[in-house]
Amino acid sequence: MTISAPQEAGGTQATATAVASAIGGVTSVTVTNGGSGYTSAPTVGIASGCATLAPILVANLVRSVASVTVGTAGSGYTSAPTVTFGAAPSGGTTATGTAVLGSGGVGSVTISSGGSGYTSAPSVSFTGGSGSGASGTAVLGSGGVSSVSVTSGGSGYTSAPSVSFTGGGGGGSGAAATAVRFSGVSSVTVTNGGSGYTSAPSVSFTGGGGGSGATATVTLTEDDGGGPPGPAPGRPAEVTAAMDDGGGRVTLTWSHPRDPTVTGYQYRLQ
Repeated sequence: MTISAPQEAGGTQATATAVASAIGGVTSVTVTNGGSGYTSAPTVGIASGCATLAPILVANLVRSVASVTVGTAGSGYTSAPTVTFGAAPSGGTTATGTAVLGSGGVGSVTISSGGSGYTSAPSVSFTGGSGSGASGTAVLGSGGVSSVSVTSGGSGYTSAPSVSFTGGGGGGSGAAATAVRFSGVSSVTVTNGGSGYTSAPSVSFTGGGGGSGATATVTLTEDDGGGPPGPAPGRPAEVTAAMDDGGGRVTLTWSHPRDPTVTGYQYRLQ
């Protein structure tokens, strides 16, 4: 667009750009340089015949879940919890996965029989289960073992170890118990990455024998499944701009490229 020269000698030229609507009408004018030396409002004109257009490509990538990173392992899981991903957008498929538990330890001990005749607490030992390092202290109540306080859960138990009691004053006997193995979530195996995700879905863990606290985040694939990027969008051709007789509207015309990837245009008047 054009702005007339300043009236005062030595003044500087004001400049501006016009913003046109989708149908070619001018919706606003942005002053890029206010100039100087104007003693009255200048004349503003919009030239015709010199519009340029460029298509905007909006890519709706078909992305899927690539991996899951465990943030907090949680605790108390005696079996692998169920993994649930946030639903995919309409037309997509929701991802699925399975949780993998880490090296388990003994989380608690359940007394099945307290025995009798104990005048002091017997020793507690854990054997089997393919792990090591678990330890605990027996607590007496009314001559029998009422509970076991786990002092170290140990690690590497793939199944619950056996619990045995030895010693204890008074010739007590008959105490029996079972260990409850706990474990946290160490990883998630993505069994189906799903499709149609435009942002990372949520992931949650439920069940698993009363465990809780596991959290994780999702990483999506970087592209539409590994294929090469699509071709550049088509450009409009035969662009023209013409001012109507009243001088208040610039009409833009062009030949549409019929490219389905093009969802809109950007244009400017020069």
